[in-house]
Amino acid sequence: PSSSTDLPYLYRFEESPAAEEVLGLMVELREAGFGYQRIATELNERGIPSAHGAAWWPLTVSRILRRHRPDLCPPRRDLDVPQ
Repeated sequence: PSSSTDLPYLYRFEESPAAEEVLGLMVELREAGFGYQRIATELNERGIPSAHGAAWWPLTVSRILRRHRPDLCPPRRDLDVPQ
Protein backbone atom coordinates (compact mmCIF):
# COMPACT_ATOMS: atom_id res chain seq x y z
CA PRO A 1 0.00 0.00 0.00
CA SER A 2 1.28 3.40 -0.89
CA SER A 3 -0.90 5.65 1.24
CA SER A 4 -3.57 5.56 3.90
CA THR A 5 -6.19 6.40 1.27
CA ASP A 6 -5.42 3.07 -0.43
CA LEU A 7 -6.04 1.09 2.75
CA PRO A 8 -9.60 0.62 4.03
CA TYR A 9 -10.40 -0.76 7.45
CA LEU A 10 -8.91 -4.22 7.69
CA TYR A 11 -12.09 -5.76 9.01
CA ARG A 12 -13.32 -5.32 5.43
CA PHE A 13 -10.16 -6.78 3.90
CA GLU A 14 -12.12 -8.98 1.51
CA GLU A 15 -13.11 -5.82 -0.36
CA SER A 16 -9.58 -4.50 -0.86
CA PRO A 17 -6.49 -5.99 -2.47
CA ALA A 18 -4.34 -3.55 -0.43
CA ALA A 19 -5.82 -4.73 2.87
CA GLU A 20 -5.52 -8.38 1.79
CA GLU A 21 -1.83 -7.72 1.14
CA VAL A 22 -1.32 -6.33 4.65
CA LEU A 23 -3.22 -9.23 6.21
CA GLY A 24 -1.12 -11.64 4.16
CA LEU A 25 2.03 -10.04 5.50
CA MET A 26 0.71 -10.28 9.07
CA VAL A 27 -0.03 -13.97 8.56
CA GLU A 28 3.39 -14.59 7.00
CA LEU A 29 5.15 -12.91 9.91
CA ARG A 30 3.01 -14.68 12.50
CA GLU A 31 3.71 -18.06 10.90
CA ALA A 32 7.44 -17.18 11.03
CA GLY A 33 7.11 -16.86 14.80
CA PHE A 34 6.74 -13.09 15.16
CA GLY A 35 4.74 -11.82 18.12
CA TYR A 36 2.20 -9.02 17.83
CA GLN A 37 4.74 -6.37 18.89
CA ARG A 38 7.27 -7.49 16.28
CA ILE A 39 4.59 -7.56 13.57
CA ALA A 40 3.48 -4.02 14.47
CA THR A 41 7.10 -2.86 14.46
CA GLU A 42 7.72 -4.47 11.07
CA LEU A 43 4.64 -2.85 9.53
CA ASN A 44 5.69 0.54 10.92
CA GLU A 45 9.29 0.14 9.71
CA ARG A 46 8.04 -0.70 6.22
CA GLY A 47 5.95 2.47 6.23
CA ILE A 48 2.65 0.62 5.92
CA PRO A 49 -0.06 2.80 7.48
CA SER A 50 -2.86 1.45 9.60
CA ALA A 51 -6.46 1.92 8.49
CA HIS A 52 -6.44 5.33 10.17
CA GLY A 53 -3.10 6.29 8.63
CA ALA A 54 -1.34 6.06 11.99
CA ALA A 55 1.23 3.70 13.48
CA TRP A 56 0.43 0.06 14.14
CA TRP A 57 -0.04 -1.18 17.70
CA PRO A 58 0.27 -4.79 18.90
CA LEU A 59 -3.35 -4.79 20.10
CA THR A 60 -4.56 -3.81 16.62
CA VAL A 61 -2.50 -6.58 15.02
CA SER A 62 -3.83 -9.16 17.49
CA ARG A 63 -7.45 -8.11 16.95
CA ILE A 64 -7.11 -8.34 13.17
CA LEU A 65 -5.44 -11.75 13.34
CA ARG A 66 -7.97 -13.03 15.88
CA ARG A 67 -10.79 -11.94 13.60
CA HIS A 68 -9.37 -13.31 10.36
CA ARG A 69 -6.94 -16.06 11.41
CA PRO A 70 -7.81 -17.24 14.93
CA ASP A 71 -5.82 -20.41 14.30
CA LEU A 72 -2.65 -18.30 14.60
CA CYS A 73 -3.58 -16.81 17.97
CA PRO A 74 -3.22 -18.44 21.37
CA PRO A 75 -6.23 -18.41 23.68
CA ARG A 76 -6.63 -15.15 25.56
CA ARG A 77 -5.51 -15.50 29.15
CA ASP A 78 -8.11 -13.06 30.40
CA LEU A 79 -10.84 -15.35 29.08
CA ASP A 80 -9.51 -18.57 30.61
CA VAL A 81 -11.85 -20.02 33.17
CA PRO A 82 -10.26 -22.04 36.00
CA GLN A 83 -11.46 -25.62 36.11
